[in-house]
Amino acid sequence: MVFDFSLSTSAYRGLLEKEGIALGDAEKDPLMIFKKEMIEEYRKHKDLADDDKIELNDIKVHIGWPFFSILLKCK
Repeated sequence: MVFDFSLSTSAYRGLLEKEGIALGDAEKDPLMIFKKEMIEEYRKHKDLADDDKIELNDIKVHIGWPFFSILLKCK
C-alpha cells in the first residue's frame, strides 16, 4: 500500500523530523491528512453514513510511481 511504503522510507521520516511533525500525527502528518481525505471522499462517493467503518483496503486505487515522486517532493 502507498501509505505503508511511504511511512517506511527514510526520506519521508526525515521530512517529518525536519518539520517537527510526529509520525502519525492526525493533524500535521501529510500522509495521515491525505488518508483521512481519501476516506471522506470515498464515503461521499459511495453515499455511506459517517458511522460506516471504512478502511483504505476498501478503496481500490492504482497509484504508481509518479505519485511517489510528487508526494516526496511536496513541502
